[in-house]
Amino acid sequence: MAQVHEAQKDPAASCRASGAIKALALAAQALERIHAMKWSALGLDRQEDTDELPGIIIEDLGEEELEQMRRAQGEEFDDLDATLVESDTE
Repeated sequence: MAQVHEAQKDPAASCRASGAIKALALAAQALERIHAMKWSALGLDRQEDTDELPGIIIEDLGEEELEQMRRAQGEEFDDLDATLVESDTE
């Protein structure tokens, strides 16, 4: 804005002011594109009502639930390891 005020006083400084305005316009376009990409990546562009963002539910799991999850993940990793070992030996 200071360059715009200076350009009003001195017409020779208008070149610098126009360059600054072009740079701001490009920055605004870049921010708009980034915002659109973020919404697209998060799937928020496909929602009909985008006024409300999805809620994040935080639960306090009990020890039994945690142990079940650990056992299930352990079994998945054991199956994956067995599959990798089989494919290496072939």
